Amino acid sequence: MSEIRGGGFTKRQMEEAPKDAVYVWCNHCLDYPKHLARFIKREDLKIVPPDWITNERWQGQTLTGLVVDHATWSHLSPRSRFTDFLRHAQTRIRVNPNSASG
Repeated sequence: MSEIRGGGFTKRQMEEAPKDAVYVWCNHCLDYPKHLARFIKREDLKIVPPDWITNERWQGQTLTGLVVDHATWSHLSPRSRFTDFLRHAQTRIRVNPNSASG
């Protein structure tokens, strides 16, 4: 990566995410977060744009984790709608029996 990118909050969030978690990026430009995930050996993460939450693409799925990138919150409008859908999506999280913590 570089001195400017790849060493901060996003990297830490990805490293700490549960195995096979969904990682919500701040916009539809997913090249950077996918590259970072490969760089830190977290190819298991499913990286999605914010509308993955609001379009309810999580319905019917069982999730091992759901991580919202720290920068996503500043890009959202309206936040309340995203927060409501996020709360519902979080009900789909179940412990992965194949994870180290499960």
